[in-house]
Amino acid sequence: MLENDIFKLCVKGLQRLPPIKDIKKHGKSAENNTIIDLFLDIVTDKDSIRFAVEVKGMLKRPLPQHFKVIKKKLNVPYLIMTDYINPSIAEDLKRNDIYYIDSIGNMYIYVDKYLYVHVQGKKKEIHKEKLKTTLFQPTGLQLLFLLLAYPELLSMSIRSLKNLISISYGQTQASLKELKDKEHVYKGKQGKLIFRDRSELLKNWLGHYGDRLRPKLVLGSYKMAPSIEEVITERLSNILMNEDSAFAIGGGLGADILLHYYRGQTTEVFIRPDLLERTKEGLKLIPAKETNVTILNMFSKQIIFQEKTLSPVAHPLFLYAELLFQGNSRALETAEIIYNTYLKKDFDET
Repeated sequence: MLENDIFKLCVKGLQRLPPIKDIKKHGKSAENNTIIDLFLDIVTDKDSIRFAVEVKGMLKRPLPQHFKVIKKKLNVPYLIMTDYINPSIAEDLKRNDIYYIDSIGNMYIYVDKYLYVHVQGKKKEIHKEKLKTTLFQPTGLQLLFLLLAYPELLSMSIRSLKNLISISYGQTQASLKELKDKEHVYKGKQGKLIFRDRSELLKNWLGHYGDRLRPKLVLGSYKMAPSIEEVITERLSNILMNEDSAFAIGGGLGADILLHYYRGQTTEVFIRPDLLERTKEGLKLIPAKETNVTILNMFSKQIIFQEKTLSPVAHPLFLYAELLFQGNSRALETAEIIYNTYLKKDFDET
């Protein structure tokens, strides 16, 4: 369902509530230029209160975890409007005082002494996305990572971009065309392409990370001996010596290399696919029911963060997404630090 249709249905749902007398829509303020979609003033017989509103299609993890980071930047209540919200995600949002309403009438809003409404249990038949999209399929999401992380690459030719990433010329061309056709980018001075709303595209990318992008990147999950796990960066450096852009440390370990804050219980490593067998043999990885290391496809050398570290680390965008995906409290805490330290300046622009 289109976001404009979602918004209209959710507003109608609110208007049917007896306590609500009026709803007034406002655009973004200068203070929160890109991190939310709009503001709503909801008027009751008691008072009027302003909500920061996010309008999204169906919510999928780890996007709701990103909303928790956004909420801390707002000084008004935060309301999510969506096509359908499943009970698990609804409970997660409630625990974090993030309010919601979906197009079929499930909703939760609790502002003390002002408005309390809680409707749950309404079900909707879920259909696969019918709108044709290349940009939000796995190959398009790979390209979108590249452009979100390095927006200056928007000015490159299709062939030059294709050479930076392991997808075809046709896939690169189709994804760029969708960016332009849906007006995610526009021509600035000297004809250079510029993102219209980089923050919104980040949300879309995160929304598809867990169910579309990450599964396609996984080359395998394995069991690794604790003694090797403790020195995995050194072992990888030795195993893949003299190989160009061979690996990048992701997840909690990558965040720990940057922050020295949280290591996590599992290890995620990006590896060039042609080096997978050498890596498995060198790290003595074995298949197992309970795994502690996941090998991901290093589809571009741009995955490696350009900041100098003792070991190659994945770009903070991938560290952030993976920590949100893991979802435990320490991972989410670390994700927020990663965002504020490395991503905020690029995605919270005013």
